[in-house]
Amino acid sequence: MHGYFMNIRLYNQAKSVAEPFAFAEYRKKKLHEKIYLKRVKSRVPMPIASIVNKDLAEKLQQNKSELNIKNKKKQKSLENKETPSILIDTRFQSLFTNLDMQIDANHKYFKSIAPLVSRLNKQTAVEDESISNENEEEEREDNLIDDILTSEEEKETTHRKTKLLEQLVKLIDEIDHFEAMFRNKVVRHEVISIDELDQLMRNAVARPRIVEDKEKLRLERNRRNIEP
Repeated sequence: MHGYFMNIRLYNQAKSVAEPFAFAEYRKKKLHEKIYLKRVKSRVPMPIASIVNKDLAEKLQQNKSELNIKNKKKQKSLENKETPSILIDTRFQSLFTNLDMQIDANHKYFKSIAPLVSRLNKQTAVEDESISNENEEEEREDNLIDDILTSEEEKETTHRKTKLLEQLVKLIDEIDHFEAMFRNKVVRHEVISIDELDQLMRNAVARPRIVEDKEKLRLERNRRNIEP
């Protein structure tokens, strides 16, 4: 401050006026992060080229597609990860590239477990349907909660902006009062301190921005009142 003092009350009010507008920078930063995550997510790794067990690879690919469709229905944010698949996992690469790993559907062991696999598939289908119904119910509840939270957030934002507008008006009144006192001192040829001159200069710099912010908030409030 170069040895000068400033009215701490006016400083705190000016700071509280400036801080709410930092939200725009925060929102811009979060938007860039979401765009980056979306671009990263769009870079899907290529599946392993199947040389053997092509039927298994096709079945796994079909199951993966169906599961991804279900996940998209309940997807809440860009951070959700895509369903993993052994088709793009190098640890299982030999299962589709090594001829020794070829599945023999005519082998007695394969035939012995076929009925069990069939029953498991049916059981899984029933469980998937039950889970799907539960997910739909959860989605409806989440949407209801989101609507409530959005409504409350809008009310809170309106209240905060109204309070901010009142602070701006009060701050302008205090600046006007200080300038009036300063003019009276000049007219009466009274001694003017360095602190008062410093405060006058600070007010002259801050006043245009404060008036501009007040006008923006006032116009926005009027527009909200006009909108149905």
